[in-house]
Amino acid sequence: MTAVPRGSRQSGAHATAPHRVAARRAAAASAAGLDAIVAAIGCVLVASRLPIRQGVNLGVLASLATLPLWVGTLWRKRLGPLVLVLSALALLTGTLLTWALGATHRTDVSSLQIDSLELVGLIAGIGLLLWSVEKIGSTATALWFGVGLMLALSWRSLDPVNPWKFSLSVPVIVLALSLAAIAHSRFVDLIVLMALVLVCVFNDSRSAAAMLLAAAAMVIWQGTLRRLGRESTPARTLAWLAVAGALVYVVMRWLLLAGAFGAATQARTAQQLREAGSILLGARPELGATLALFQHNPWGFGAGTLATPEEVHLAKTGMAQLNYNPNNGYVERYMLGNGFELHSMAGDMWARFGLPGALLMGVLLVLVVWGVAQRLARRQATGLQLYLLFQVGWDTFFSPLFFTSIGTLMLAVALTWPPRSGPTGEVRRASTERRGGRGRPARRAAVGYPSHATSGRVSRV
Repeated sequence: MTAVPRGSRQSGAHATAPHRVAARRAAAASAAGLDAIVAAIGCVLVASRLPIRQGVNLGVLASLATLPLWVGTLWRKRLGPLVLVLSALALLTGTLLTWALGATHRTDVSSLQIDSLELVGLIAGIGLLLWSVEKIGSTATALWFGVGLMLALSWRSLDPVNPWKFSLSVPVIVLALSLAAIAHSRFVDLIVLMALVLVCVFNDSRSAAAMLLAAAAMVIWQGTLRRLGRESTPARTLAWLAVAGALVYVVMRWLLLAGAFGAATQARTAQQLREAGSILLGARPELGATLALFQHNPWGFGAGTLATPEEVHLAKTGMAQLNYNPNNGYVERYMLGNGFELHSMAGDMWARFGLPGALLMGVLLVLVVWGVAQRLARRQATGLQLYLLFQVGWDTFFSPLFFTSIGTLMLAVALTWPPRSGPTGEVRRASTERRGGRGRPARRAAVGYPSHATSGRVSRV
């Protein structure tokens, strides 16, 4: 056998090295492309939540089918293990409370299954969206999610009384602000936000108009800080958020009483102020029912428990204390007719899943608030993120745990989840260069508008 010279073997090895590198790059590109397709389809399915039967929908199935992809992402997040543990405890508590109260209450296994799957879909949806943000970025995730919300309108009937307020507003707002985020421009965000405010004003959507107006105010605030060359902190930003919310409330109250939303809305607002002393309490007397039921049984009731006549009476009494007339069938038919529907995500989570459910809702709200505060402090919070902050804050206390509120909560948590420690690596590298230190070239900021530290480079969100 003829021996191959040593130099020839070495040159052959060197010749094949570039081919191996090219093959690895091709495989990586193929995997990334497949991940992007799965992420996009997953976002659409999670948002559309096409029902199948008994609480099962395509969003839940897609989230559970991709669990091996996203569970590690969720576990590695700050407070991710806590969210997963609280979710498991909430599911267990909802079942145990239903069993424990079975001796004194009527129970419904179908409600237990539907509500439990709703909670599973919420957490699994958050996990899938977090994984999607890692694979295709926040803007693309929000955009595909908005497409899914619009797709859901094809199987959900439009509200005949006010289609914009009860059916179209959230899908259109999310999709419009997602498209605006592509421009990476505060000016574009501001124009879209104010246009949506006008649409809400002309369609009797008081709360949505207020949230969009508050988001626009914070977009302006970020731009003002940048022109002044000032920094902020998350804690200080939270104070500014509270001030912005209070100012928007005062302005909206004045506009409502001045008739800017129409004579009918003006009369309804004036009546709510006379009866309850507050627009919020007058518009949401369910808060009185929630407080009365909590004082009666602070542990919650269970996902499959039906209210007793005594609990119906307690709820009515709590609402009557806010000068609301509860003897109109609303409590019997809607709130406590087929379980506990307290017109508040926090209230619904507590009633159905006990204290772990209420604590889980609180943790998710804190994640959104703190995540947006961090981005505001870096002047990188987009109009979409700001709108979602105010929407989730409103839904937590004033909207039921149902299709739209669950969707905005999932998207808000995924887009704003705070990083484990401090700014993102990209922002840290850019800050190092700004201080004159050595480091790799500045990359795009992880979220939001172009950072002042990234020399005009745009971000993915």
